Amino acid sequence: MIHKYEWDPGLEHDWLGVDNEGRVGYFMSAYYTMLPTHISIPWPYLHKLASTWLAYCSKCSCLEMDDIVHKMSWRKFVEMIAHTGLYVWDATMDIPDGCFRLLCSPQKPLRVDEIHPFFALIAKSFVSEAETFHNVELIGKHFSDGKSAFGTGYTCVNRLPSDFLSHVDEKLKRLQDGNASNEHIVLPDMCCLSGAPCFVGPTFSCWDEVKFCYSELIITIASRLGSSRIETKDFYGRVNVVDTNDFREYALKQSLPFLAVSLPCGKTQGIGICLNVDDARGSLILDCDLGLEGLTKERGNIHLEDWDFNICVNRNNSNKRTFKSVAKRLIVFSERVLKRV
Repeated sequence: MIHKYEWDPGLEHDWLGVDNEGRVGYFMSAYYTMLPTHISIPWPYLHKLASTWLAYCSKCSCLEMDDIVHKMSWRKFVEMIAHTGLYVWDATMDIPDGCFRLLCSPQKPLRVDEIHPFFALIAKSFVSEAETFHNVELIGKHFSDGKSAFGTGYTCVNRLPSDFLSHVDEKLKRLQDGNASNEHIVLPDMCCLSGAPCFVGPTFSCWDEVKFCYSELIITIASRLGSSRIETKDFYGRVNVVDTNDFREYALKQSLPFLAVSLPCGKTQGIGICLNVDDARGSLILDCDLGLEGLTKERGNIHLEDWDFNICVNRNNSNKRTFKSVAKRLIVFSERVLKRV
C-alpha cells in the first residue's frame, strides 16, 4: 500500500514547483509553517527526490547517485541541482510570514514541458501562480494545488542480492570479535513507481516486498548465532517470544516489521537488531503517563520509507538493554507524531 506523503515537522522536505511562466524550481524547507501541507501526493514521488532527479539527469541509477549525494558538500549539492536547469530555493524567515530565498540560478532554465513526465507531474502539483523564478531573490510561500492525477502502481524489480548475507556475516563477526560495538544494515530498495524513468531503478520499498527479505535476514542471523528463539517488540510496545523455526510465518503476518528483535546467544550475550525509527511516518496514540504500555492503538497508517537497522551486542544477556534503548527512541517518535494529532 502506498500512503500519502507526510509533511512531518522538523524534518527537511524537498519538492519541485513551477512558476507562472512554466519554469521549474527545486524547493527545500524544514519549517513546518513553510510546507505546502495542503497538497497531497503519494510518498514515493518525493522520497529520495534529489537522488532520483540527479540520477535521471546523469543517466545513472538512483543507488549510484545516493552515494554521490551523501558525500558531497551542501554548496556542491545546490550547484549540481542548478546545473541541471532548476532554480534552487530554500525556506527562510527573513520576513515575518516566511518566504523562499534563491540559492542558485540555472544557466539554462528548464520548463516543465521539457522534463520527463514523471517529474513534470510533481512540479505541476506545486504551482506558484503569482510568482516568477527569473531575476528575483525572494518569492512567497504559497502554492496552488495542481491536483495532478498520480498513479500508485509499482513493480518489484529485484530481490535480496546474493552477496547481501555474506556482507551481514562480516558485520556479525566484527561485533562478536569485539572489533565494533554497533553496525548498520540497510535493506536494498526493491520498488520502482510506474512511469518513473526505468534506468533510475528502484527508489523505495513497501513492506509487502520487504518482509520476505526482512524475515530471511533475522532468521539468518539467528542461525549464525545458534539462537532457538527470537524476542520481538512491535510499534505498540508489545513483547513476544517466537521460536526461530516459526519466525518467518509470524513475521509475514505483521503489518510492519518489528521495532526491535533480540537474539540470545549464550548466557551473557545477545544481539539486538533495531529499526531506525526516524524512517517511520504516520501517527500513534500514546498515553505519556503510561509510557510504552500506553502504545496500544494506531492513529492513521504507520509506514516506513527506508529500511535501516542498527545491530549491536547486548552484554549481560537478554533483551533488556536493547528494548530499553528502543523504548527511548519510540517515545521520541511518538512525541513527534503526536504534534500532528
